[in-house]
Amino acid sequence: MILKATNLFKTYHLPHKIVEVLKGASISVSAGERVAIVGRSGAGKSTLLHVLGGLDKPDSGSVEVDGRELYFGSQFQCAAIRAAKIGFVFQAYHLLPEMDVTENVMLPALTGVTSLTRRQMRDRALSLLSQVGLSDRSTHKPLELSGGEQQRVAIARALMNEPDVILADEPTGNLDRATGGQVMDLLFSLSGSGRLAVVMVTHSPETANLCDRCLELRDGLLV
Repeated sequence: MILKATNLFKTYHLPHKIVEVLKGASISVSAGERVAIVGRSGAGKSTLLHVLGGLDKPDSGSVEVDGRELYFGSQFQCAAIRAAKIGFVFQAYHLLPEMDVTENVMLPALTGVTSLTRRQMRDRALSLLSQVGLSDRSTHKPLELSGGEQQRVAIARALMNEPDVILADEPTGNLDRATGGQVMDLLFSLSGSGRLAVVMVTHSPETANLCDRCLELRDGLLV
């Protein structure tokens, strides 16, 4: 099991109310598996993904990535596991506008979790850009690219450290139907040749149907 979360609880204390988002959610994902998570707006899908990826600590429950407990140790240990084992693809791309495309792809490796030299990092970034069809855009800034191209850069960045699992939060939400389909085809083709798992939040039934399993987040639980 490459990703296993057990009995996750997460509550937000707002000024005038308490919002219980996760109420014992559990999920297990095998190596190479593609899992879609669906649910109504506000159900907590993004929160769940952030908890699974080490970005938002749960109130209780456990998350294991490749057998390592994500929240057992210090914040530094959590960050190290996240950097080495997990890749993120967000709806809003989150590329740094002041850096060129190659530098954006290199970013995860700059956390120090790899033994690659700076030259090797750049060579890997360029190889990934070639895989996503953007070799000719390597020196461009993100804002010089279309939305679909920016999301392809984000996918290349997510793969930089050779993670075990990709967590994708509405990766086609800002794209038109045709471009979104191309991005999904790319993500699945890149993940389909090995042990890389994909867990994806989506509102698209078409996208969910491409996955091996579809889970709904309902009333704080995955069903």
